[in-house]
Amino acid sequence: IVPTCQRAVTDLVKTGEDVEKEKDELLEKFMGWAKQVCQTLEDKGYWSDYIDPCSGLSMIHQDSQIVYSEVEALSILKGYA
Repeated sequence: IVPTCQRAVTDLVKTGEDVEKEKDELLEKFMGWAKQVCQTLEDKGYWSDYIDPCSGLSMIHQDSQIVYSEVEALSILKGYA
């Protein structure tokens, strides 16, 4: 498991056109990175997958559709829970 976080310029809890634009940009950046990492690992013979941050569902191996709670996982890893 490789937890990832990105720094945002705007407060993503707020609403508005600027916030939605930045969320979309951060999502596209993550998805591109995740696809590249997974492809590199699979080319080397390793199993890999990544989670869609919007749905919590796996993107490559969709046979198991258990929802992954990104917030809960990071809270546990950082010792908040």
